[in-house]
Amino acid sequence: KGGNIKHKTCHWRNNEPKLPLAIMRHVFYLAIASQYSQNSKVMILDYRDTFFQADPFVTAGPLSNYDLILVAEHYPFKQIGNCPFNGGWIRNCWGRETFHAMGKQVVLCSGSYLGARDGIINFEKTLLAEANAMQCHYKGVPSDQGYLNYLYYAGSLPAGGTTRVEDRGYGVVNTLGSLDGRRAHQDGYLPSTHVNIGQYWQIRDSQGYVLQNDKKTRSAVVHQYDRFHLEFRDFVAMLGKCDPGNSCYSSFSKTSSSSFSS
Repeated sequence: KGGNIKHKTCHWRNNEPKLPLAIMRHVFYLAIASQYSQNSKVMILDYRDTFFQADPFVTAGPLSNYDLILVAEHYPFKQIGNCPFNGGWIRNCWGRETFHAMGKQVVLCSGSYLGARDGIINFEKTLLAEANAMQCHYKGVPSDQGYLNYLYYAGSLPAGGTTRVEDRGYGVVNTLGSLDGRRAHQDGYLPSTHVNIGQYWQIRDSQGYVLQNDKKTRSAVVHQYDRFHLEFRDFVAMLGKCDPGNSCYSSFSKTSSSSFSS
């Protein structure tokens, strides 16, 4: 009862130990990715709090066989050392020494990453092997994001390809959540009251699309928009009703553009 359903442990296969759903999903990611051809590109995304504005694979550009793209949250708002959740996952499973060594690193998001098929397969195998070895969920760490951050910053991701991290607002996925994060307000990075994406950050265009940090280019994928639910509710609903180029986009922008940007 209560809590994040991703962190609930349950039986999933005969003679296998219980796993949190956050870890178990990587078993399915691995199985699904393995069904695709070797030249395929694969993207893993949290579904509930994500919407698309362009084709992410076009934005990503060419990927060689083992390439992997990871997505950073907003720096310096979201560092391993200043986030009790991400920092706690590292500290409680891999120890204080590892936590201090990684404390200044930007948090990487386990809810969005992409790569060539073999890059995804290698990553999923590596994460599951680490989960089997460390069993962090028995140490109070049910989240997969701790594994992702540990593996990258420890240099433990598979060799054979290029793993790159894309900063928020400069890559395929624009992860918005920490742009109004509670700790960012407390630490003085932001004003004491709520800020929004359009008026404060000025990264929405006249039609409501979320922009990269250049304030010109539309982000291909927007993640964690639910932290700004009231701001995005009508826009996301409209995206679900319209095809690109449909006249309802221009109609919507005429009635609602004042809320998008200053």
